[in-house]
Amino acid sequence: MTIPSSATSGRGGGLAAVFRDRFSCRSIKVGHFSSFELQLIKVGNKDPLYCAVVYRPPARSNMFLKELGDFLSSTIKLSRLVIVGDFNIHIDDDSDLFARGFISIVDSFNFTQHVSCPTHAKGHTLDLVFTLGLNIDSIYSKDIFVSDHHCILFNLSYHVTRSPARRVVISRMLNSSTADKFSGRFNLFLSPCNDVDHLTNHFNDHCLSILDEVCPVKTRLAPASKPSPWVNDSIRCLKRDCRKVERLWKKTRLHVHLLHLKDILVSFNNAVKDARAAYFSNLVIKSRGNPKVLFDIITDILTPALPVVPISSNEDCNNFLSFLVDKISNIRSNISPSGSSLTVPAPARPDVIESFSPISLIELEKFVDSTKASSCSLDILPASLFKNVFRHISPCVLLIINTSLASGHVPTYLKNAVIHPLLKKPKLDPSIFNSYRPI
Repeated sequence: MTIPSSATSGRGGGLAAVFRDRFSCRSIKVGHFSSFELQLIKVGNKDPLYCAVVYRPPARSNMFLKELGDFLSSTIKLSRLVIVGDFNIHIDDDSDLFARGFISIVDSFNFTQHVSCPTHAKGHTLDLVFTLGLNIDSIYSKDIFVSDHHCILFNLSYHVTRSPARRVVISRMLNSSTADKFSGRFNLFLSPCNDVDHLTNHFNDHCLSILDEVCPVKTRLAPASKPSPWVNDSIRCLKRDCRKVERLWKKTRLHVHLLHLKDILVSFNNAVKDARAAYFSNLVIKSRGNPKVLFDIITDILTPALPVVPISSNEDCNNFLSFLVDKISNIRSNISPSGSSLTVPAPARPDVIESFSPISLIELEKFVDSTKASSCSLDILPASLFKNVFRHISPCVLLIINTSLASGHVPTYLKNAVIHPLLKKPKLDPSIFNSYRPI
C-alpha cells in the first residue's frame, strides 16, 4: 500500500510512504512548514509507532531550524517515533555551523541519529534516520543507481498489534420495508403443467429478479467475531446516523453539529442497552425449566467464533470427501470378522405408496406459520422474508408442491444442500482434515 503526499509548491519534491497491507497505517495531519515537506504516518492502533518522512530542499533557509523545533515540540507526547528523509545538510562536515545547529536541536529532544556513512554520490551524508524510543540495527547505504542519493536500509524491531481479522460477507441488506416492496412487485402467475422443475425455476427467477431490484447483493468487510443477536434494524439505522453526523462534524467543526452527535450517541447507547436487556430477558423466559438450553445459548454468544473452514473450491470438497471415505475404509479393514455368524431376519416387505393427496392452501398456511425461520445459503428467499410475503406467493408455492406430489418428483433445486464441517474441538487446526467430526 502507498500513502502519497504531493509537493506543496515549486518544482520537484513530494513524499510517499509504502507499507505492507497487513499493517494498519494512516496519514496524520500536521501543520504546514514552508522550509521542508513532512508526512507523518501512524502505524498500528494500540500502542502505535509513528514514522515521519521529511524532505528539505537544498536551498538554505533560516526558517528551517525554527520550524523543525516547532515540529519536534509537537511530537513530545509520542513515545515511539522514527524520522527518515533527505535533509540536504552536510552533517559530515564539522565546520558547517548550520549542520551543528541542526544536530544540537535534534539532540535536545533526545533523538538518536544512526547514519554515519556517505549517502550521496559526492560522498556527503545527507539522508538521515532519527529514532526516539526505538532500536534499529544493521543500517547501511546502498547505491541502487536511480538517483544521486543512496538507499538507506536498516532493521527496526517493533511489535505492532494487528487489526482484528475481517471476513468478506456477500449478502442482501434486508430491512423492515423489504417485504412490502417485494409484495408490491410480485405479479407472477404460474400455469399448471406436469414439469415441476419448470415451475420451480420460473418462480425462483421471478423472485430473484425482484430481490435484485429491491435489495441487491452487496459485498462488504465484516468483523470475524460473532454479530450481537440483539442488534435490530432500529439500532443499525441509529448507527448509520451517528456515523453520518460524525462525518459532518469533522468536516464543519461546528458546535451545533457536535451537540447533535452527542444526542444521537446517547440515543444509540440507550437503544443498545434496552435491546440487550430485552433479548436476555426473553431468553430466560423461553428457556425457563430447561437450564441446559439456556447455558448452551449463552455459551454460544460469549465464546469466540470458530475458525473458518478452509474449503473454498470443488477440489477442496473432493479432497475432504476422499479423506472421510478413506478413513471409513481403513476402519472397516481393521475390524476382524467375528467367529460366530449372526442370523439377521429378512425385513418385511414395506408398504408401497402409489400416490399422494394434494394439500390445501389452509394446510400449507398452517405449516408455514409453525415452521421455524431458519434459512440455507442456497435459498432464493430467506426464511424470514418468505414467511412475511407468503400471503402473496402462496398460490405459486401451492401449485409447485401439489405438482410435485402428483408427479412423484422432487424439484432438482431442492436436492442441493450445503454441508459445514464441524471441528471436534474449537482449538484444533482447521487446515487438518483429521480435526473434523466424521459425522
